[in-house]
Amino acid sequence: PGCASGVPTSDGGLRRRMLWVTGAKGSGAGMAVQAALGGAGAQGAAASAAAAAPVVTVMLDCSAGGACAGGGGGGRPGEAATAAAATGQLLGAFEDALRQQVAQQVAPSAPAAIDADGQLRLVEEMVVAVLARHPEAAAAIVASVEVVGGRAGLPGALPSGTELAGWRELLAKHRAEPPKLAAAVAAAVAAVPARQSLLRPPTPLHAALALLRDAGVRADSASAEKQESMIPRSTAFLLTAAEGLAAGMRRDLVVVLLRGEVLARRPQGAALLRALEQAAGAEVAAGLGCLRVLVQSRDGIAAARAHDLGATVLTTDEWSEEMARAVIQPRFLGAEDQHGWQGIWAAVGGHAAHLRRIAELLHTESVAIAREGADADREKKKMERNRQLRPKRSPDAEEFGKIAEQQHDEDSYRFDARLEVSGVAERLLRRLPEAMEEEMGELESQAAAFARHPRLRELADGGAMGPGQSAAQLAGVVRQLCASSDGVAAPAGGIGALQDPVHIALLDVGLVVPRWPASSGPRLVLASKLARSVLLAWADTLCAELPLKQRLECNFWLWRLRGSNSESKASPRPAA
Repeated sequence: PGCASGVPTSDGGLRRRMLWVTGAKGSGAGMAVQAALGGAGAQGAAASAAAAAPVVTVMLDCSAGGACAGGGGGGRPGEAATAAAATGQLLGAFEDALRQQVAQQVAPSAPAAIDADGQLRLVEEMVVAVLARHPEAAAAIVASVEVVGGRAGLPGALPSGTELAGWRELLAKHRAEPPKLAAAVAAAVAAVPARQSLLRPPTPLHAALALLRDAGVRADSASAEKQESMIPRSTAFLLTAAEGLAAGMRRDLVVVLLRGEVLARRPQGAALLRALEQAAGAEVAAGLGCLRVLVQSRDGIAAARAHDLGATVLTTDEWSEEMARAVIQPRFLGAEDQHGWQGIWAAVGGHAAHLRRIAELLHTESVAIAREGADADREKKKMERNRQLRPKRSPDAEEFGKIAEQQHDEDSYRFDARLEVSGVAERLLRRLPEAMEEEMGELESQAAAFARHPRLRELADGGAMGPGQSAAQLAGVVRQLCASSDGVAAPAGGIGALQDPVHIALLDVGLVVPRWPASSGPRLVLASKLARSVLLAWADTLCAELPLKQRLECNFWLWRLRGSNSESKASPRPAA
């Protein structure tokens, strides 16, 4: 549906114009979004022929390059500077993506082409929108034009030392009219010869976006107000310009953020998400295009917050057994190996990345088994050739030799039948923790982060329980979650109303993910069956590593908790 609502959109607009796609690590959410966008791009020619206003899409992978560096807390001397540099790289990558991808998709040769006159009109409308929200942009645009005219260059558009013809006349004529000044200077920058220009494509719109970005940098340097929790003015100017551009084009502009969990690691990244939410939920006049936002993120807490604010949230759930079996059998596992498939499903379930790894390991095991069989056949043929080359023996000795060889083969067969595994799946399952060492290491790291989570430290330090009872309470909650096939229900207020510190910590580290099934209320479910195995092992060692007295206390409270849970299931409380 279009954006022509013409009514306030504090909740409904955000639901229509902001979409979150979330899931566990390895669930395939990012790949699904990229595949959908790739399919949309492949059908661009047909879409442009069928639709009068094709969508303009800006996509950024937040984990690409150094954008994901510097996450997490720190205390070392250089970590703050490193984190600030990483945040600057991420915001700079967002600005570059917005500037370049928009310019490419509306270039005269693109499916969503806009001619030069139309781009100049859009530049003026963009600058009007920026000035309405950021009045300080007027002086910053003038300052930027003066710097560009002084041959200092324009980042992303003109190298240093490039002369801009006629800039003084343009500045004298339009100093009091920043929209017209920006349009005129953008046209002049786009007209610079290709050998001297950095613009690709060299269009007025592209030059205007570069000018607004530079104006934002200069507005920040001239302002004394610098807050880490706010996005730079260069990002704010470009984001507001994107809104004005969508309204002027009467086309939707979609911002797609992949691996959006990186944004929440630093204040300015979180501020960018808030700015995108505000832009997506803003009121739009009837008949105009609007800014839409699609965020793919593994951050369950951020997805729950967005859901509470009114955004639409899609979750990438695990595959069903029928779907997973259709992929694995018979391509990677023989259709007759029913027990092998049951063991694989019990071990990894429908987690997409784990199933892919299982498929790779099954192929490796099949190749190894085939190689071992070929080596055995070659060894047998070699022994047969050696037997034929040995000297003649008496008939009795020859007969006794054949009997001995037959007995050796029978004993070898019985030994192999007793010790060797029967199939490729069983061979793999016997060494599964070793074969999936990387995946198990990641889950163990998440379990360690869960054990160190601040909410659990608050639970241990702030309560009146002893160490044994505290460990039992923690292990009991984890075991109860692992024992349920469909997770646990969220509180009445939704996932955003969670108060249990254990559930919050599990959700924060990614061992638990949110679900909003249509048939029931919101729930918290384990990220994978391997995560369930790791958590159960962690809960078992939690009491086992305590001193003797505290271990006995922990086991006693676990027995009390199991008894209370079974009684509550057997005789539920009547409804109030």
